[in-house]
Amino acid sequence: MHTSEKSPLPAGFEELLESALPLQTERRALLQALDGKPPTSVRLHPVKGKGLFDELPAVPWCAWGRYLSARPFFAHDPYFWAGAYYVQEAASMFVGYAAGRILDFLRRQEARPLTLVDLCAAPGGKSTHLASLLHAGDKLISNEIMSNRIGILVENMNRWGSEQCIITHDEAASFGKITEWIDVLAADVPCSGEGMFRKDMEARERWSPKLPLQCAALQKEIVEDILPALRQGGFLIYSTCTFNREENEHNLHYFLDELDMVSVPLQLPEGSGIVAVEEKTPGGRPLYAYRFFPHQTEGEGFFLSVLQKRSKRISSYKKAKQKVWTKAGKSHASLLQEWTATPERWQLWHMPDIKDTLTLTPVEWEAAELDLLSQHLNIKQVGVPFGQLLKGTFNPHPYLAYSPALSARVPAIEVGFDDALQFLRKQPMQNFVLPKKNGWYAIRYEGRNLGWVKSLGHRYNNYYPNAWQLRS
Repeated sequence: MHTSEKSPLPAGFEELLESALPLQTERRALLQALDGKPPTSVRLHPVKGKGLFDELPAVPWCAWGRYLSARPFFAHDPYFWAGAYYVQEAASMFVGYAAGRILDFLRRQEARPLTLVDLCAAPGGKSTHLASLLHAGDKLISNEIMSNRIGILVENMNRWGSEQCIITHDEAASFGKITEWIDVLAADVPCSGEGMFRKDMEARERWSPKLPLQCAALQKEIVEDILPALRQGGFLIYSTCTFNREENEHNLHYFLDELDMVSVPLQLPEGSGIVAVEEKTPGGRPLYAYRFFPHQTEGEGFFLSVLQKRSKRISSYKKAKQKVWTKAGKSHASLLQEWTATPERWQLWHMPDIKDTLTLTPVEWEAAELDLLSQHLNIKQVGVPFGQLLKGTFNPHPYLAYSPALSARVPAIEVGFDDALQFLRKQPMQNFVLPKKNGWYAIRYEGRNLGWVKSLGHRYNNYYPNAWQLRS
């Protein structure tokens, strides 16, 4: 909820800040910032975003992050709908900063595909960022427990073009039933939302002095439930968008002292304004964490710490009880050659319970692991839905248009700004010229795909998803 009329800061909030900001001058500066105007930032897609916003200031901790001078009307920007950038709060991009350093470390230790989980993923800012860090064969599971938020996660991940992602809708405990399989776990846990007071008036209105304690208890439960799934030596990126120590340092004390984890320091970019926290837990273990205060960094309130798991639990599950996933046969091999840029990198699977529909994943992914995940998790999507082969005719899935894996050889039609918006509205394009040859065409705006049309000679059909239709 964004509004120019700000609700007053809740009673008891300033007093709670004293433990995080002992100096009154600092607290006053923060309170003043929380009544100011929030900055607008975006994060570019590594491929589709090249050349955009090059002249704008960069986010210090994200090479793809940019600060905008004003908040535009994103709904009328075809680049946005093509997945060329993601509108993301700058401080939360620090999750990707931490993950990048963890992944570099793990890749130096052993050469194998890595598995990442974004536990609380909707609407998709952190997951699209993590997806941009993946190497060949890696896997990202983007999970969202809230039913009313899973739809927007699916939409944003597919606009981004995340071929190496599995989207799930589950509780943390479901992940913990499969032990020792996650290399990097990002847990941006539900919190009291104090860091969002500048832009979210609902967060101000629902806050009370008891809320941080309630959230801290839930956060502990979430981490304990999923921790068995983290490999020995794997990393937990724990983050909140709040200021109080109950949800931040005090929870970390518990994780370090009671759950046998180790705190890992990060090297910060110079001049970032990020506050580094270094202290000892009650058990004497070192703790390293990082705070973002809106009066010191250009972004909202945020807190992050990286922990490494030391203990190991023996796996309870060796294989799935039922085979669910089947690779497509040799008869489908020509589809990879025709529709993907690097067919040797990908494989096709028959989607369970969806007749004649194929999905695209990295060639390294194995059926046994997908079967195991399907046994314990509520999977919404695996890889990128590729399309249907019906009576020898292939119909591409709407989501395939956004994938960077799509071959440049696939026919495309470049349209101008006005027709791009008309296509997104599913209205007739005024300057569109029907191609002479019938078939599938990607509608493209300045080199970025917006979706599919099928030319039928005298007319065309617009296959832009109805649920995404632009209404303005």
